[in-house]
Amino acid sequence: MKMSVFTVVVLAFLFSGCAGQMMTLPPAPGMTVKAESRINLEESTGQGESTQKGLFAGDDFSLAWELSCNGDDFTLKGKVALLPSLYNTFPNVASFRLLVSFADKEGTVLSSEDITPFYIYLQSVDKPFEVKKSGNIPPGTKAFAFSAKGVFQSERRDNNGSCELFTYPFEKGTQK
Repeated sequence: MKMSVFTVVVLAFLFSGCAGQMMTLPPAPGMTVKAESRINLEESTGQGESTQKGLFAGDDFSLAWELSCNGDDFTLKGKVALLPSLYNTFPNVASFRLLVSFADKEGTVLSSEDITPFYIYLQSVDKPFEVKKSGNIPPGTKAFAFSAKGVFQSERRDNNGSCELFTYPFEKGTQK
């Protein structure tokens, strides 16, 4: 059996490290948040606003977050900080995307919200980014999770060094 050059290139791409890039943000419908990545949504005790706080630690960044809920509305505030191991070598952001995904009690993703902080291309990342997003919580939400993707570049443009950050807490869901 003879393969075309195109077929060989496509197969090489699929079986290389680049295949991880095919995981999409936001997650595809029917994806499930891995159990160890779920943050349980605290139930409101009576009327009014409920607030919970936490620290999400990814491999290369952390997010100190505060989620306030009032009925079906939410406000998420926080600060994204890159770890020194990343920004000391790759101090400039080329691209970055951060999402919060809401899930039901089985972990099935109901919806995702883009909470990407404002940044300028090749901006220095030695200080935390501010995050603030308001919206509606989907009915049936019992948990949420954070995901992120980014590319960071070295200070010197002549060596074109870069590092990719990727936090993907999802897996293929099961049929109900």
